[in-house]
Amino acid sequence: MQIKDDCLNAKIEITEAYTQDEKLTLSAYLVCDYSPLVRSPRLTISFESGGKTRILPFFITAYFPHEDLKKCTIMASYVFDIENLFLEYTQGEIINMHFDLEYGDSYVQGVKLSYSADTQLGDGVYKIWECDENTCIKLQKKLEFFEFEKPDTFLNYIERFFFVLYNGILRVFGYLCIPFFFIDAIMARMELTRCEKRIANHSGLRFYADHVRLRFIAVTKQGIGRGRFKNNLLNFALKWYSKSEVKSSRVTFLSNRRDDLSGNFEYIYDILKNDETLDIQMLLDTEPAHRMSNKNIIKFAKLYSTSSVVIIDDFYELTSFAQKKQGVKLIQVWHACGAFKTFGFSRLGKPGGPRQTSLHHRDYDYAVVSSENIRRFYAEGFGIPLDNVVATGVPRTDIFFDDKYKEEKRKEFFEKYPKLKDKKIMLFAPTFRGNGKLTGSYPVKRFDLKTVYEKTNGEYAIIVKLHPFIKDSFTIPKQYKDYILDFSLHSELNDLLFVTDLLVSDYSSAIFEASLLNIPMLFYAFDLNEYISSRDFYCEYKSFLPGKITYDLQGLLQAVNDKDFEVEKINAFRDKFFDEQDGGSSKRVANLVNRIIKDDE
Repeated sequence: MQIKDDCLNAKIEITEAYTQDEKLTLSAYLVCDYSPLVRSPRLTISFESGGKTRILPFFITAYFPHEDLKKCTIMASYVFDIENLFLEYTQGEIINMHFDLEYGDSYVQGVKLSYSADTQLGDGVYKIWECDENTCIKLQKKLEFFEFEKPDTFLNYIERFFFVLYNGILRVFGYLCIPFFFIDAIMARMELTRCEKRIANHSGLRFYADHVRLRFIAVTKQGIGRGRFKNNLLNFALKWYSKSEVKSSRVTFLSNRRDDLSGNFEYIYDILKNDETLDIQMLLDTEPAHRMSNKNIIKFAKLYSTSSVVIIDDFYELTSFAQKKQGVKLIQVWHACGAFKTFGFSRLGKPGGPRQTSLHHRDYDYAVVSSENIRRFYAEGFGIPLDNVVATGVPRTDIFFDDKYKEEKRKEFFEKYPKLKDKKIMLFAPTFRGNGKLTGSYPVKRFDLKTVYEKTNGEYAIIVKLHPFIKDSFTIPKQYKDYILDFSLHSELNDLLFVTDLLVSDYSSAIFEASLLNIPMLFYAFDLNEYISSRDFYCEYKSFLPGKITYDLQGLLQAVNDKDFEVEKINAFRDKFFDEQDGGSSKRVANLVNRIIKDDE
């Protein structure tokens, strides 16, 4: 909800604002009305210049209430890279900055500004001054710091020639030394020479290959190996296909998340396939970029260079490395609904978060979301203008409005598992801990399946559905194998929700889909403080969830047995995160694709 009148009586005081080496250092503190229910306020800065916008978090360093518990102070500080705020920035354009506050259920846009007595504005590379409304700061690069493109001279060409020649000679020398590097690897394995600590535990051929690679890099200061070859192949293929024409009728689905036509892709494709004028292509490969086959790398370069519309459903690494051609539009149909835990640039300054200068996500022409209320969160997370985020709804949620399909899935499930007909179904679907696919984990000992089943008197059969990033697995007690099932490697989560009587989760976006079915929910947040520190949320965790929060297994079991689910919270939650609850999201996304194609014809 956007609030123009400052109901929180919020005001920011700038204590530092200066530029050096094209970096902007900002420090400030904000005072506003205090609420004991708010644990994680959020400050963001909107940068605007020449029609371009970028929303970035203003990293909070401290948050504490005043003695009277009526006011609180939020302190924030960060160093922003001004030159890399936008993908394209025209030197000399004025940059406007205004501050927004997310505090519990309140959102204040354009918080009033003031300045400490000793705050100096305007020093350094950029001129800094305040705007008349006292709600923004303006930046403009000083003329003496402009960088003018230097014309190529004969000396420049000579310098580049010798640079390329020198690196080429080094690389040839490195290749000639590979036999000696291999002998050194054998001696290192025998502990006769030094071995790098990071590969000491590697075994077999992997140790020797890594040792040779590291020695090659140490001598030549250049990479070697499969990753280097893949990068060179990608660059060559992109240059080759850069001359190819963009086909206005070609629509391509790209995914590193799935290798089949499922999720959002399935529902969008089911509509687009009926248009015989479209040339629909797909590249669905779950391998990370450095492990993709050469064939698929070349195929990516071809499709990304010749498709009018490219649709992805998660972070797709290769699009960050490839320069998007004019006439190619990239649509992100993010796999999750709503806006729960922070992602992308919203994690700026946090462990595992990206650098501000990262190119990941920032080339999306459109990102589709489930409601107007969360557009700004996705604009921030992806580092794209707010206008590039459109509230079409999430295609795969259309199935929740198909009563016939839901009944079929229920029938299929109980025909396959007839012993569960007389049980209620508890679906345990937690999210992962860690920074992503390679480090995802869950402490399975915190949810003892035997204890949960027995302490709830066998009323519930338990289905476990772990996040795909989680490598850990549960051990199913043999005596309960018919009533405790692990579907982590099988089944679509949506289909499991159709048979679910109670969802137990923590920070998983599965709660958004569950709200569409009015499923009671419980939240098992034993590591909430740690999770807030490392990941955090877009909305205040305790106040926005559609169910009861528990912090230990005993509390969870008590809530289950008491049927204390706080289901009265579900309706308001659902209406906040889903604008159109009509089963027409796929059609709206398909209409967006067709509109792009028509505009390009």
